Amino acid sequence: MSNIAITTDSPSDLPASVKQRYDVGVAPLHVLLDGTDYFDGEGITINDIYAAYDEKKILPKTSAIPVAEYVDF
Repeated sequence: MSNIAITTDSPSDLPASVKQRYDVGVAPLHVLLDGTDYFDGEGITINDIYAAYDEKKILPKTSAIPVAEYVDF
């Protein structure tokens, strides 16, 4: 028998009930804002993004999870 894991990345916005029911692992994307790299949902909020735009007129950039990071996940 092989081990199988169901995973997704954070932009999928799966409802918590689905993640829990199917034991889905959620890997966070990287969010780069004003020179700082954050994990999506960790250390940065949507309000932080809105504030950065309101105050500095900057928007975040996102990047996919690097392969090595995903393997560790």
